[in-house]
Amino acid sequence: MNARLRRSAANVSRPLGAWLDRHLTTALRKDGAGRKVEQVSGVIGAWMDQASETDRYLGANLSRLRDAVAGLEARSGLSRAELETLLRELRATRTEIGFLDADVRRALGDLAPRDGTAEVTLAGLDGVTADFMNRATGYLGLAAQAGVFVNDAVNHVYLAGDVEVSTINERIAEVPFVFRELSRLERGARIVDVGSAESTVAVSLASLGYSVTAVDPRGYAFAHPGVVEARVGLAELEAEPFDAAVLLSVIEHVGIEHYDQHDGSGADLELMRSLRELVRPGGLLVLTTPFGRARDAGFQRIYDDAGIRALLDGWNLEHVEVIRRVSDTEWQMTDEGIDPVSDDDYRVVMIVATRASD
Repeated sequence: MNARLRRSAANVSRPLGAWLDRHLTTALRKDGAGRKVEQVSGVIGAWMDQASETDRYLGANLSRLRDAVAGLEARSGLSRAELETLLRELRATRTEIGFLDADVRRALGDLAPRDGTAEVTLAGLDGVTADFMNRATGYLGLAAQAGVFVNDAVNHVYLAGDVEVSTINERIAEVPFVFRELSRLERGARIVDVGSAESTVAVSLASLGYSVTAVDPRGYAFAHPGVVEARVGLAELEAEPFDAAVLLSVIEHVGIEHYDQHDGSGADLELMRSLRELVRPGGLLVLTTPFGRARDAGFQRIYDDAGIRALLDGWNLEHVEVIRRVSDTEWQMTDEGIDPVSDDDYRVVMIVATRASD
């Protein structure tokens, strides 16, 4: 970076730091303001150190930010509106330059008013914040990192000034199907929910009065007196016989390398054999999985009619329903059963079976 740009950065960061020291340190002392002032005072330097823009373009942005700081600095007192104005200027410059790292974003975010009165509006949603929201709320985002992510049926996409429904997945039909089919059980029935980590089904069933064992090596984050967490593989589970078993979009992922599972072919069939040993004769199986022309889709299997029947070895098929994806946000029931399929339309088969006697 040339000397002129370094001087420009220093000219901006000095008044910004002084202004923050005067106006924020006392008011926010209990929230660790000293550390926040240091973080935000380094924002401009962080921008400059990573700059790849031309001198003219970057200089114009820095000049505007410096003028904004100076204008507030010249006035006596500070209103909430003035603080929000400064934050908007910081974020506008960040958006235009576009190379703030995560630490700097967090530093800006920590300056938001903490008394709950700050208004959150679509109009204030900028492109960089929208990008952060998309990553933060995804399956690798903040909830996932904390172990509390839920794979919801409706997924949103954040845009500058807007939020839209991006996709509606098969759970929009699968979850109601599970509850409908299990409603025949008496309160207190024992249910095993396999692969439960990203689902609220187990805690919902417990809330309805069932005794639920949530089986997943990743654990289960949603505590309830009616839920027993089993942080094991199904083959390792030791329990009294269950009255019903739920496999909600699980079996297609078992043994798939995408999920760091290297059990090879047949892992899904082995799981079904283990499950059969855990369910009492006559007990229910509620299973949903992708269905169509047999193929490996990378992160999951697609089962054909023969594959489904192999999974159900030792189970008596009671009834089956098939839904088909019409668009990214629409699913429809079909009149299809477990019959050969020649196209590649995305379908999900929803099955109820009972455990055959030995």
